[in-house]
Amino acid sequence: MPPKTTPSKTTPSKTTPSKTTPSKTTPSKTTTSNPKPSNAKKKKTSLLIATGCCGLAGAVLMFVGDILLYGPSAWGEPASTYFSSVDPLSSAPSSLVDSPMGSVPLQRAIVGGLLGPIAGFFYVIGCFQMFLAAPSHPLRYLASLGHIAALVFVSVYHACYSYTSFIAAASPSAGLALVSAHQAYMAAIKSSIKVCGLAGTAGLVGIVLSPTASSYPRWLILFTPTIWLMLVRESGLLVDLPAPYGHIVAGGSFNIVFFLFFLASTVATATSTDKTKKTKPKIH
Repeated sequence: MPPKTTPSKTTPSKTTPSKTTPSKTTPSKTTTSNPKPSNAKKKKTSLLIATGCCGLAGAVLMFVGDILLYGPSAWGEPASTYFSSVDPLSSAPSSLVDSPMGSVPLQRAIVGGLLGPIAGFFYVIGCFQMFLAAPSHPLRYLASLGHIAALVFVSVYHACYSYTSFIAAASPSAGLALVSAHQAYMAAIKSSIKVCGLAGTAGLVGIVLSPTASSYPRWLILFTPTIWLMLVRESGLLVDLPAPYGHIVAGGSFNIVFFLFFLASTVATATSTDKTKKTKPKIH
């Protein structure tokens, strides 16, 4: 009998499935690197740009109102004309009665004055940019609400300029009787603008100097509106601006300064977005 060839126990070679445990290529964190933050960032940036554009629109609209109120002759006048016979708080009562604004047609004066509150609406939306730019900074309330309050008073102050035109167009005797009341009312509004504006500026400077807590860069402090208005308007530097653009620049200086601020802040937020787009996600 042939020897029993016990079937060689070829125990199925325990080729324990080579632990090629699906190579732990932990899905490279490039895939869906949590899109929510990026979407939120895009949304925030678009809001910053949109509110900044509203601020720019407010500045342009109120500047157009200035041009309508001062009349066509303003283009050929030096800045001293504005301060001597147009600005209610710089002019003597007698010179305000003889203001060149008396020659502005009634409808033009009305439209020019009404553009103040319309521009104020856009200015208010623009000031929300200061709040959105610093979501965790405690001064964001002071910066945005201070500027909002100041610009609401500014829109009222602008609308009251129509009365300078009405007074100058009236007879001299009636004009003199109204001038003192007009000046007192405008002075009260201007005091409110200064108080609210300084409060808003304190908040804005605090935000700008804390760039880690806001979307505003430090260099934006160079465009702080109140600082420039104190430097060029309250100091009297504008008085010596010559014709033909002196009058328009002096009268529209407030809106020019705010236009430059909102332009700079909107460009700053837009360019910071572009930089974030260029940074490639790290592959771990």
